[in-house]
Amino acid sequence: MERLVHILSETVLRPRITDEEVRMAERSIRFELQALQRAPPVEPIMNELLHGAAYRGNSTLGLPRYCPESNLGQITRDHIINFVATYY
Repeated sequence: MERLVHILSETVLRPRITDEEVRMAERSIRFELQALQRAPPVEPIMNELLHGAAYRGNSTLGLPRYCPESNLGQITRDHIINFVATYY
């Protein structure tokens, strides 16, 4: 049990984020965005638009749930590492 807790803590507190993992995540997000464009679900999109309108400004509640396609390819391993270091 102690070993399991150690492995879990290493995974959560000190993840090894590789460039390949970032590329795989980008491909996965692109696929999901394409699926959303082919058959957009009405309710989640309406919720996103409502939250964006109601909580615009500095509130994180107004941030988009789905990654804008324009951001894909711009997010790097260093961005993720800095984000984790800053907020976790």
